[in-house]
Amino acid sequence: MKTFNLFGTIVGDESYKWAKEDVTPADFKAFLDSVPDGEEIKVQVNSPGGHVTAGLAIANMIKAKAASVTVSVLGIAASMASVIAAAAGKCEMAAGSFIMIHEPWGIALGSASELRKEADVLDSMKTAIIGFYASLFPGKSSEEIDALVKDETWIRGDQIEEYGLSATLSDSIPAFGSVSGPLKFAKIPNDAKKFYQFSKAMTKTPPAEEPPTEEPPVEVPPVEEPPAPAPVSSLVALSQKLEEIEAKRRDLQSRCDKADAKIRELESTHSAALLERQNKISSLESEVQSAEQRISAMTLNALKGPSGGCAQSWQQALEECGGSYEKAINKYPGLAAAYRAGKQR
Repeated sequence: MKTFNLFGTIVGDESYKWAKEDVTPADFKAFLDSVPDGEEIKVQVNSPGGHVTAGLAIANMIKAKAASVTVSVLGIAASMASVIAAAAGKCEMAAGSFIMIHEPWGIALGSASELRKEADVLDSMKTAIIGFYASLFPGKSSEEIDALVKDETWIRGDQIEEYGLSATLSDSIPAFGSVSGPLKFAKIPNDAKKFYQFSKAMTKTPPAEEPPTEEPPVEVPPVEEPPAPAPVSSLVALSQKLEEIEAKRRDLQSRCDKADAKIRELESTHSAALLERQNKISSLESEVQSAEQRISAMTLNALKGPSGGCAQSWQQALEECGGSYEKAINKYPGLAAAYRAGKQR
């Protein structure tokens, strides 16, 4: 028979481990892989429970091999550890050990719709958990089991018949009644509280009973009550404050986005205006250059005339044209115009 000791908190992966006794689904899978087919398995439990989905993963692995798995509750199987006990083919409890069942817990911050969504998720998890408890309470209906879960029910080993558990009472299991870790359960019975000081005393091999001595009894230190959970009103106020901060953040982000959009718009408009101005300047420069070229050509033609002569005055033009006014005007229209303008003055 192969034995697995579940003596710590059930966590999702290695990064969540606070103590070496904490257990992950990967740890249990590695254990199962080391067990030859057909060999009996014993899971010794002394755990306050832990992460819901991690516990469901271990419970489903046990359920797949339920026929060959026995869970022995040595101290306490609380919360998700009780689901693991329910998944086994056989469950054993010592007279002084405990099984505790309750509704799953969760922490949520955000809007009202997000809080309602978290409640729906917790209800779905509770439905899955009650499905496992059906085999632990074979004589009870889902409604009866749900009532026990809502009431956070603690069941001592000698109350198996009272609650109708499908477990066996085994006096051969030494009960340490240990509740390890800073638990915040609402209804821990006194029978369980008095065993707090032994939370680190659990070992793989339970200590043998020693004969009574004449030494004075050890004084048991008073048990510190777990801190009360934060009032619901405080959580609501915190949630509202977070909503206000988030609303302000979204408003500032919206303003920043609008400012960025305006800057991009101005940059785009400015760039377009500069480009248009440059195009106009280039066009005007081109027109001026073209006009200058036309004026130069007209001046040269006016001076030279149509035939390309070289007269510099109207008199020279007449002489060049043999005294013909008509030829001189046709050949040197500019000189003719200048001559007429002078005559009119």
